[in-house]
Amino acid sequence: MNAHRIRPATIDDLPALAAANIACWRETYGDLLPAEFMRGLESDPHYDLAHWRELLQRWRGFLVEAGEESPTAEIAGFVLHGNNPATLPGFDAQIEKLYLRKSAQGTGLGRALMRAAASDLLAQERQSLAIWVIDRNGPAIGFYRRLGGIRVGEPQSFAIAGVTLHEIAFGWSDLGAFLAAL
Repeated sequence: MNAHRIRPATIDDLPALAAANIACWRETYGDLLPAEFMRGLESDPHYDLAHWRELLQRWRGFLVEAGEESPTAEIAGFVLHGNNPATLPGFDAQIEKLYLRKSAQGTGLGRALMRAAASDLLAQERQSLAIWVIDRNGPAIGFYRRLGGIRVGEPQSFAIAGVTLHEIAFGWSDLGAFLAAL
């Protein structure tokens, strides 16, 4: 495996983050959503640079990239985190996005991204953490369960390209204990 490093995401990373998000969606949800939708992700406003600019203004982020410092280094994954937007009472922090390219899964990088986000949130005096995941994303659900996440809240439905999907939430009520266990 190539050496990777985790660092804070910056505004200069917008194009690479948007591209990594699209690649991760295609790898993760390509079998769940219509092929036409997946082919057109670059033109969807939820994946463009303006949307990513808004995300980085609202959420803090870390990314994992090849260890060499290079403007063309591929992003293997990323995490966006911050205040819980009141979608889950009792949790004061949330992971908004956590994605890893399939080639980086199972290497410890997901755990490292969670550690970076949890450390940052704990430094901001957050006490608890939640994350939403599409209920048909078995690998992610297994990952959160292995990290001690407990199902919380009620499932939320939403539609993409005419397909109804459901999100479920996992939570850690003690962020300090979660971080210590990582």
